[in-house]
Amino acid sequence: MVPDGPPSHARLPAVSFTPPVGGPDLDAAAIADLVGAETRFTRRGSGGIRCVAQIDSTNAELVRFVHGGGTGFRVLIAEQQDAGHGRFSRPWRAPIGTSLLMSVLVPVSDKRLAGDWGWLSMAAGLAVTEAVETACGAGGGRVTLKWPNDVLLDVDTPHGGKLCGILSERVDGQAGAHAVIGMGLNVSMTADQLPVPTATSLALCGLDHDRHRLAAQLVLALDRLIGVWLATGTGARHLPRALRHHRQAGAPHLRPGGGGRRADPPRRGLRRYRPGRVDRGRRRSGTPFLRGRRCAAPSPVADPRLTPMTSHILAMGGGGFSMSNRGAPTALDRYLLDLSGKSSPLVCFAPTAAADDPVYINRFLAAYSALGVRTMVLTLWQGAAESVDRLSEADVVLSGGGSAANLVALWRAHGVDHVIRQMVKREADVVLAGVSAGAACWFAGSLTDSFGDLRAWRGGLGLLPGSFCPHFDGEPDRPPAYAQAIASGVLPSGYAVDDGAAVHFVDKEFAGAVSEREGAEVSRFTSSNSPTAAGVLRDQLEVTVL
Repeated sequence: MVPDGPPSHARLPAVSFTPPVGGPDLDAAAIADLVGAETRFTRRGSGGIRCVAQIDSTNAELVRFVHGGGTGFRVLIAEQQDAGHGRFSRPWRAPIGTSLLMSVLVPVSDKRLAGDWGWLSMAAGLAVTEAVETACGAGGGRVTLKWPNDVLLDVDTPHGGKLCGILSERVDGQAGAHAVIGMGLNVSMTADQLPVPTATSLALCGLDHDRHRLAAQLVLALDRLIGVWLATGTGARHLPRALRHHRQAGAPHLRPGGGGRRADPPRRGLRRYRPGRVDRGRRRSGTPFLRGRRCAAPSPVADPRLTPMTSHILAMGGGGFSMSNRGAPTALDRYLLDLSGKSSPLVCFAPTAAADDPVYINRFLAAYSALGVRTMVLTLWQGAAESVDRLSEADVVLSGGGSAANLVALWRAHGVDHVIRQMVKREADVVLAGVSAGAACWFAGSLTDSFGDLRAWRGGLGLLPGSFCPHFDGEPDRPPAYAQAIASGVLPSGYAVDDGAAVHFVDKEFAGAVSEREGAEVSRFTSSNSPTAAGVLRDQLEVTVL
């Protein structure tokens, strides 16, 4: 293994700018530059990031926008709110420039998510904790996520307390259903400026409080975590696993008296917004805490000892850092890291299919170091025994492109396949991934050019049933060759995946298809005896753009 130094978080640089005359001190363009153009909130066609000096309520403004027919991912930040409120309609006011008052708009078109809206507030809470840890240097368990909608800081110290409140609501407009998620984070408040004695601020706890950097880090974290929810159709599998790596206060998952028994899952969801309605938030157990109708959601915090462990496989047809401009990480790389549920997972890159190409290794190290994770490399041409011994320490195994046949042969010769099978069986989460040949290896068979010309090959590891065809839109010979292999029975039914797209499996079951670009397609091919089907059926699958 080739380590890449100690764990670290990606830190955004400080920003210099000139505030517009009569406008907010926060500069939307500076925040957008830090975020980059690859998120849902900043890419072309989105609503972007907007900063205003004063407003009644950032949530109310986005609600009005939806009711007026608007849609799209967008971020609204205000220096001051006149009519902001939190849970139980408590007023939320703060001196100008001392807080980060932000609301985000999330269009929700997937009907699979109708019963799972409650997880969005959890995603927002996780995003706040990650942003504070990363942008402000609040590591070491200082940040606490308290269900349902509070983020606490340094709770065991004299200056500790509530740092941030979250309020979410569902809004149905002409363009469909939307979630509005509002966050109020105390940044530079002094003790006498705090709204309640139990609150705190970043400044009081001695933390860096560059609001531009904090806002940008929060947008990035929201994009990642909301993306997991949108792509998988549920937060039930993924967000609780992320929670296991954060401190939690007030967790409702154990009954009084301990004993390790799990409490019944509360029913929490986003209530529909109704003009003029006051959300008084009755305090009885199980009452929804957000505006909107009640909807079922599993218990938001699960005891790690009682939570089933999960294995993921993300098979990319092409894309990721290895096919991006200048080797920069892409949305698929970030999605892969999200699946680990850890803020800084240990990622092992396996360049076996490319004969441990040092250029390929350096591109990986540069791309993933920029994402703030720990890295190591599986090398089989030198130091193989040590590499294989350390492989089981990884949270994520990413296999690169090249020759699928050579990859599998070397893995079997060195026992890598045995270690990976044990990792899947162990009582710990694991994420396996790959691109091109590195994705084909997880299946029973694939269409490969490992032998020169394209041919069907049934020599994969078989961790996933069926077959796989990468680069489906990148090479004109692949579509007819793959269809013929399925129709003739040379390959079992399987998935054809374009460059920039991927198929995601959870515990060996298909969980969905995702892509890092518009237009990338994923299809499932199955053999057919129908005389009108030419021996094969192609079902184009729904793909979620990250």
